[in-house]
Parts: sequence; structure tokens; C-alpha cells
Amino acid sequence: MVARTINRPIVVVADYRQEHAEINSATDDLDIYTNAELDEILCALRMVCKTVSVFSSPVEFIDSIQNFRGALVFPLWSGKLSRNRTALVSAISEGYGLEFFGADTYAYIVGQDKSLAKQVARDFGISTPSSVLIHSLDRLHLIDLLTPPIVVKPSLEGSSIGISTRNLCRTTAEAYSVTTELLNRFAQPVLVETFVPGIETTVTIFGLNGRIHLFQALEIYEPTGQVDYSSTIWSYELKKANDRLPIVQRPICLPAADEKRLQDLFLALGKIDLVRIDGRVRDGVFHFLEMNPEPYLAQFSSVARSFEYNGFSYEEMFRQLLLPFEVQPQRDAPVCEKEVVKRQLE
Repeated sequence: MVARTINRPIVVVADYRQEHAEINSATDDLDIYTNAELDEILCALRMVCKTVSVFSSPVEFIDSIQNFRGALVFPLWSGKLSRNRTALVSAISEGYGLEFFGADTYAYIVGQDKSLAKQVARDFGISTPSSVLIHSLDRLHLIDLLTPPIVVKPSLEGSSIGISTRNLCRTTAEAYSVTTELLNRFAQPVLVETFVPGIETTVTIFGLNGRIHLFQALEIYEPTGQVDYSSTIWSYELKKANDRLPIVQRPICLPAADEKRLQDLFLALGKIDLVRIDGRVRDGVFHFLEMNPEPYLAQFSSVARSFEYNGFSYEEMFRQLLLPFEVQPQRDAPVCEKEVVKRQLE
């Protein structure tokens, strides 16, 4: 059987960074693809798509947007130093009436905010660690409500930005110190939560129009035994450092009740299309930590591994993600609320 080519024009909006010679706790662009990672994504896209256009910023995209009225936008742009950055390309696309792959602005904002995402997860009966959100130094006393060990992390960052091994605090005094550092460095709320020991787990969910097409849970572990993920955190040293140890991802089955709750959460978020949910499995229960509505898509990512374990090569993963948009009728906007607004005005 001949694989089908995606004929619809694809517009990629993406930034990239050079490989860092050294990564430390002040590195603030870890959620941006390296130039090598972006190249491998674009190469895979061009193998399954007839036309792929690339813009390096939302401004550059807007300057040419009128030339792409029938295109499908594929956002890969992360930006820096803005709590809204991951949602900008989807918001621009929706505002101009262009269809796009991935989460809409609402889902991006929910996913970007770790504290808000945890609250939404709780609404669906998903276990989450006890936590407090610290907005300013005069609220540090809220940390006293938690029992160490405690994890401290910026609430609006991704890719372990600002999260080192020091962020797993064994005492309340350590948590006070790390929280103060993060408040001063990132100028955003800091999430402080009870540490959950257990199996480091990531879940990939892909679905469109109220249907889930792929659900895959993976365990993340270090095969040499030098790192016990059950007793540490997924810090930038383990995830991004140049001298990091190799990791392995293998399929696991979640309890049926937890799988159903995660699927219900995914469907309730509306237009999200693809998400990665990170957590821990302890005593047969999945504990939600955070979710990413624009998950990492490089060749050795957990998303790519999830598709691989379901029989899809790296290139075929992108075909599966985009093919439904090839056959769907193109609409004026990806979120159809125009008629609702019209009725309210009449």
C-alpha cells in the first residue's frame, strides 16, 4: 500500500537555539528546539507533506499570512520570557481564520500553568500531590502546610527550566530558600508540592473531534542503575545536561480507572489534539504532576516513542497527526463560536 502524501500546505512557525556548551539552573530556553532537532522534524514533515513553509517568528508569520489562507498551521514556536508565549501562534491562527494543529489558546494556557492544570486534573478525580502556590515572599508561610520532602518549581515554565536536583527539598527551610530564589529569578508564581516517589511516567494522548486515536503510557528509567527515578525528580541535569546518563522508555499499563480519567480530561479540554501528561505511579495509582499541550516532538521524545510502540515510524507519526486535517472540510476558524456570538447580538 502506497503511503498517502499530505497535499494541504503546511506552515510551520518555529524558533530554535544552538546547543549549549553548558546547561545550568539559569538556562531559560530549554523548551526551544535545538537547530538539529528542528531540522529532523522538518525533514520528517517534508517526507510526508507536499509543501512545508517555515517562519521563524509570529511576526514573520503575520507578514505573510494572507498567502496561506488554505494552509494548516503547525506551531512549534516557544519564545521566551512570556507566560503567554506558547499560545501565541494558535491565537494568531484563530484570529486570522486559519486552521491549526494542536491546542487552542485556552488549552495552552491551562497546560502552561502547572497549578491550574493540577486543579483541572483534580476536577476529574485524578490524584495530584498536595500543593500550595506562592505568589510573593509574604506568602512563604504556606509552605508550612506541606510535609517534606517537597518539590519547588516555577509554575509557568516547561522542560525543567528552573528545576534542578536542589528543587527536591528535604526540609521546610530548604523549600523556603529555593522558593525565594525562583521568585526572584523568574518573577512568576512558584508551585510547591509534596514529593511523590514512584515510577516516573509519561502519557501521550492523541485525538481529534471527540475521539482518541492513541493513548500510550511509558515508564522512564535509567538503565545502568546509577539513578533511581523513584526517589529523585526529573530535573534539567537528568533531562537536558550534555553529560546526562542515557534513559530508557518502555510501555506500561495504567490502572483502567486512571486511564479513563486521563482520557476524560483530554476530551474535556476541547481542541488540544496532542498532549503529554507527566506523573508518577505509586501503589497502583497514577499521580498527575503536569501536562504539556505542545509536547516535545524530536525523534527520541516520549511522543515519538509512543507512536513507535504503536507501529508508526517517526515520519509516519507526522502523517498520522496531519492526515485527518487533509480530509476534514476547511473552516473559517478552528473554534466555531461565531454563531453563538451572532445569536447573542440579535
